[in-house]
Amino acid sequence: MAAAYNWSNRFCPTVQTGSVRFPKKIQYPSGCPLPYPLSLGKGVKNCPAPDGCSLGAITNVNIDEYAVVLFDSTYKFQGTDRYRFDVSNVITGLSYTFSAVNTYYPVMGMAGEANALYTVAVSPVVNENICTTCNLVYTNIIPSAPFGVNTTSSNISWNAPTLPENYGLSTVLTYTLSYAQGLNSSIVYYDVTSPILSVSGQRWSISITGVTTSSAILATNMAGSSAWSRLG
Repeated sequence: MAAAYNWSNRFCPTVQTGSVRFPKKIQYPSGCPLPYPLSLGKGVKNCPAPDGCSLGAITNVNIDEYAVVLFDSTYKFQGTDRYRFDVSNVITGLSYTFSAVNTYYPVMGMAGEANALYTVAVSPVVNENICTTCNLVYTNIIPSAPFGVNTTSSNISWNAPTLPENYGLSTVLTYTLSYAQGLNSSIVYYDVTSPILSVSGQRWSISITGVTTSSAILATNMAGSSAWSRLG
């Protein structure tokens, strides 16, 4: 009796399948365990990173009058890690983005531009994750004088400068007050983050008792100081 021919013998043994394990991609940790404080004084910021990663955290972020961005970071970049800069011209509405790998970077063209007012967002990009975004303001527009000064025996109040504040950004770093208490005249400057000052919209005020004459105010931003306001 002839036996049936097994056609499978003509081919290689049946391929056996099984699970294949690929190398796991190591992700940098997300979230920022340290709540970096925000400090607006003198134009220097330590930026919070609620959605970023602590490895790429940057501190002491500053932009100077020459439009050079400076900051501190202890992280050593690897591969495609980089710093991302998002630059927007507040007056014209134009914007652009570029990347760099150092912590000292001049944003070209801004310092020499007439009436420049820009926002600059600095973000480390670690393992393609955007971390620790910090927003800066650059301007070479000297502020106009504060106005609407009103002096009472217990309070001095005034309006912020029209320029460049009317574009919706706060550029003033300090206010300087000239006033008299009794026979003593004083010229004192206050950082805009001073807890002594209070602000409501564009109206600033400070509680000072015993003021006997009208006062004058000047404003200072990174570009310089305004003229003194009218006495009020």
